[in-house]
Amino acid sequence: IRLLYIHPDTFPMELLEFIRNHPKILPYFDIPFQHAKESILRSMGRRGTKASHLALIQKIREVLPEAVIRSTILLGYPGEDEDSFAEVMDFLIQAQLDWVGSFVYSLEEGTKAAELTNERAHRKLASKARRFQQELEALQLSITQARLKTFVGRKIDVLIEEHVEGEELYIGRTYAQAPEVDGLTVVLARDLIPGTVVRCGITRVNGIDFEAVPLYGGYDGSH
Repeated sequence: IRLLYIHPDTFPMELLEFIRNHPKILPYFDIPFQHAKESILRSMGRRGTKASHLALIQKIREVLPEAVIRSTILLGYPGEDEDSFAEVMDFLIQAQLDWVGSFVYSLEEGTKAAELTNERAHRKLASKARRFQQELEALQLSITQARLKTFVGRKIDVLIEEHVEGEELYIGRTYAQAPEVDGLTVVLARDLIPGTVVRCGITRVNGIDFEAVPLYGGYDGSH
């Protein structure tokens, strides 16, 4: 069981102990923090702060050291400026999140946020936000890769999803990788069955993907 989109303002702290005592629930948390600047968060209708977000992350990792945390950041929201973006970057540096997706705000008529700007101002801010996004993604890539490297040498279950045709390779996912949004695990093996879970050793990180070999039967990694 993988929990996705847990709102940080209403995060149920008792969930942490429950997950620790129920191994069928993966220690993976998708928490959309969205921003770090308090004025922007208030404009979004959110109660959290940069400090409360960091405290939540710290608590999760205290109770579940193996926890993987994904989040999303919204850039270009009305009122965002250089200082606001700097707050986001500082938050990411302190938070050391495992995965982060970023999006540029899209002006939608009839929303409260649309009342805070106009089309001309939005286009200008969106252009700046796309530049911010490039900086953010470069920073987060380095953080993500560093987090992934802590898995190298670990023994971990991999859900085998598909065989790479013509190759002794399979594509799968660990608990640290949600479908479609995170990296994958490439397993060097033969005769595995898609849909099964195989205990593997993580051998290296390639970009944002793991490379692994089965530990019990199937393949020993040698040709």
